[in-house]
Amino acid sequence: MRNTLFKHQQGAFDSLLATSKAFFTADWQELPVKPRFSRFVVGPSGSGKTHIVQAVAEQLDLPLYSVDATNWMPLGASDRAARSTWADIAEFIGNNPKGIIFVDELDKLGHAEGHGSSWMQYLRVEIFALLDRRLPQHLTLPEGFDSDERPATIRLISNRLRNGMMLIGAGAFQSLWEARAKKAIGLIPSKEQCRTDFSHKDMQKSIPTELANRFAGPVLVLKPLQEEDYRQLLRRAASALPKDIAGHMVRNGRKEIHSAVENDLGVRWVEELLLKSLVQKSARKTDVPHLFNAAA
Repeated sequence: MRNTLFKHQQGAFDSLLATSKAFFTADWQELPVKPRFSRFVVGPSGSGKTHIVQAVAEQLDLPLYSVDATNWMPLGASDRAARSTWADIAEFIGNNPKGIIFVDELDKLGHAEGHGSSWMQYLRVEIFALLDRRLPQHLTLPEGFDSDERPATIRLISNRLRNGMMLIGAGAFQSLWEARAKKAIGLIPSKEQCRTDFSHKDMQKSIPTELANRFAGPVLVLKPLQEEDYRQLLRRAASALPKDIAGHMVRNGRKEIHSAVENDLGVRWVEELLLKSLVQKSARKTDVPHLFNAAA
């Protein structure tokens, strides 16, 4: 697994893995003071936040449940179109004695201060409950669990949430990265000069204090991808593709790699290259017949 990580991701991965191992192996449940194991990962879009969490789950051979705060459906809402609900989380916990729950896009919650929609207010309450390892009062039982055994099932899920689920949060915090990328005189330095030592105080500028305080420190920071990271991405993607498509992709990637670095495209750069390569391949197959038809 370590070979699949970028160099800049290794430190965050090692720290996250160490915390997760302690959560699952250390005898802390009976201590009078409970440590706060939940960790927070910060990084611009495409820097690999989800990737390192997946790597930790694979390293520990544990199931992973990923939920996006922007797709969370609060309890009692009439619209059931969202992909993530408390019932889904409860089903994951009920079926797995141990696991990792990853909550992304937490920076999208914003500040409460009496503003925002009812949906956003309920969303905060439910995500805070999850991070506090508390089940909501009117939780719907997962499919396959007997409603007649509701008290025992609730106790089972509650116990596993407290003692068997490692919680990891994440957010892009684009505004923080943009602020760190500017010097006091207003000039933009190179990415190597940008500070990356985010603190809880920094996080509180973008998300509610009550959310930031639910995570243990320090904040794990992933820097934007550098040129060598993009080259590694390109090599990995090309090696998994048929030779004809890989050829287009490598040629396009070499031409556009500096633009990818400049615009912080992240891992979606590979998707853009693949689409462009498929379009080029398709065009080459149809160009000749199209020319003959036009001549006729």
